[in-house]
This record gives sequence, structure tokens and C-alpha cells, in this order.
Amino acid sequence: MPKQYGYELIMDLHECPTTIMTKGGVENYCKRVCELIDMNPEDFHIWASNPEDYDSDSDHLHGVSAVQFITTSSLVIHTLPKMKRIYINIFSCKRFEAKDVSDFTKDYFAGQIVSITMLMRH
Repeated sequence: MPKQYGYELIMDLHECPTTIMTKGGVENYCKRVCELIDMNPEDFHIWASNPEDYDSDSDHLHGVSAVQFITTSSLVIHTLPKMKRIYINIFSCKRFEAKDVSDFTKDYFAGQIVSITMLMRH
């Protein structure tokens, strides 16, 4: 079997209050997760769509997206306020505790984790 390369945590949250799905809320989340799992943050990129640019059939296109590069890889987050959903991927070759991150994430966004997967990457 090939040597394990890294860990990837994938979480889908539903029924999240929209008040935290702001640029500031997402940036703070990324900062706090890096602290929680003892990762060194590097470049941070964030983008927020303009809801007026999308019709009601495009609710999945409106929200805040961010990439927090870390020394060992990245944290990616996409919020969909109109759908009250958040999608998160954390990948690192440095081990971290999925339960710590999922507990923190559930509390931070006050939503329901409807899907959580921890992958071992080879």
C-alpha cells in the first residue's frame, strides 16, 4: 500500500443562520480553524458574489467563497446564504483531529452537519 500523504475533511452544513456568512465571518472562521488545528496560515483569498447578479434559480451561485492556504495545504469554504448552506474542505499533509474541527464548525456556524467525510490521501 502506498504511503499515506495527507488528510482531507469534507463537511456539508445546512440550516445555518445567514448572519455569519459574511466576508468577516468567513475570514474569522478560517483564522480560528488554523489556530485550532495548529496550522500556519499563508495567503488568504476571499470573494463575495453580488446577489443582484443572479436570478432566483441561481441561489447556488450567490455567497462568499474563500481559500486559506496553509503551509501544509489549504482550507476552502463556500457559503450559500439563500440556501442556508456551507461547504468546507480542509486538506493537509499534517494530521489534525476531524472531531475538533467539526465540533468547532457546528458551533461557529450554528448549523447542522449533514455530511462529514475524512479521507486519507495516498
